[in-house]
Amino acid sequence: ALHAANWPEAPRWAAHLLLIEHGVNVLKHGRAAPGSAFSVQVRRVTEAIEILVRDGGQAWKYEEAPEVKPDDQADHGRGLMMIRGIASYVASHHDGSENLTLFGILRSWQAPT
Repeated sequence: ALHAANWPEAPRWAAHLLLIEHGVNVLKHGRAAPGSAFSVQVRRVTEAIEILVRDGGQAWKYEEAPEVKPDDQADHGRGLMMIRGIASYVASHHDGSENLTLFGILRSWQAPT
């Protein structure tokens, strides 16, 4: 749908990568019960892509996650850093038994050089 709407490739790629990284974080670190819900909604607003993810993992917020120093030799630990580099804005909330996380990626997003 974004391709058909003439959205640039960079923010489309960024949305794909962000969703993969967040999904991996939920599975590896969220401690969700087997069979718990995981859903994704994507919408295009005027100049952004918004991705809303619901998951049944433990309560946590991207906004409160500690900064991690990059380690070029590590085989993990870059997910939050990548998500922070991609998302133009993030809002998260824990509502009873699920996390709601909204990511926004601006149409003008460009990969860092």
